[in-house]
Amino acid sequence: MYRSTGWELGDFSFVGAKTGGTIHREYALGRKRVDFLVKYRDQRIVIELKVWKGPLTLQEGLEQTAEYIDISNATEGHLIIFDQRLSKSWDEKLYQ
Repeated sequence: MYRSTGWELGDFSFVGAKTGGTIHREYALGRKRVDFLVKYRDQRIVIELKVWKGPLTLQEGLEQTAEYIDISNATEGHLIIFDQRLSKSWDEKLYQ
């Protein structure tokens, strides 16, 4: 079982180096922290990571991501949920 999700995505510093953007991990937003905040030109992109813990994971994750988008004035946001349930097929786990 995943204990933390951040390391699963690896080090994205190469993306910033190749594109001229920056990627901040655990970026402070007041008393809260977004997992990743990507800054590229005029874009600010929130990326929030969650581990599937039950039916509320999606709803709470979407609410948290929306809050972080508002607080950071991001242009877009993405929620990534790591789902290790063996009972679900890959097609069921992939959601957009």
